[in-house]
Amino acid sequence: MNYQNHYNLLIERGKNRILEGYKESHHILPRCMGGTDDPENLVDLTAEEHFVAHQLLVKIYPDESNLIFACHRMSYTKKGEHVNNKMYGWLRKRFSDRVRVEGKKRIGTKNGSYGKHWYHNPNTLENIKCAPDNVPDGYVQGRYQKSKPRVCPNCEKPFTRKTPNQKVCCYKELNQDSRYKGREQELIDHLQNRKSLSESLQNMGLKYSNSTAGVGKWAKDIRDSLLPD
Repeated sequence: MNYQNHYNLLIERGKNRILEGYKESHHILPRCMGGTDDPENLVDLTAEEHFVAHQLLVKIYPDESNLIFACHRMSYTKKGEHVNNKMYGWLRKRFSDRVRVEGKKRIGTKNGSYGKHWYHNPNTLENIKCAPDNVPDGYVQGRYQKSKPRVCPNCEKPFTRKTPNQKVCCYKELNQDSRYKGREQELIDHLQNRKSLSESLQNMGLKYSNSTAGVGKWAKDIRDSLLPD
């Protein structure tokens, strides 16, 4: 099987679409192989596609240890819980073999992080990891982590993103509105050129919906305002 060809097709599909909903950013050329964070080296994939992409990379570069370890980590949650249907036998064997080869480089004092702790500068908020006897001046123990906004910036009501079925207040709606709000004149120009509502929205890169909210209501209100009395 030509794994490189499958990988290229997956990346090309990701580049030629606008992915809505949850997505993950993937480095086309892995950072461990010299890839950068430049936009040209990044592509948005679904969670499933992202995992498949890393599986293909392991197949393409079977001796690249960092790719094997990265793919293995994706098979578990942040709490260390196993994710069903994501840990395949071939990957488990590859990981086990590589651990035996690399293990002596990563255990105990041979681990690059052995004896080191996180410290941060309260003024610059910069994080570093170093040994207790090598802490720079002005740094205190602990890692600084930016807290995510817990309040909707529009109605100031608290919300959470941890529960998929829970409404995320109107903050989510504001993010969706940004796709079309402020583009009223663009829609008017399309309508005045005798284009239908659905055709006008399609030309603007928006999906027409017969909904009473969101882009559907926004577009209908503008169309109705153009009709003669």
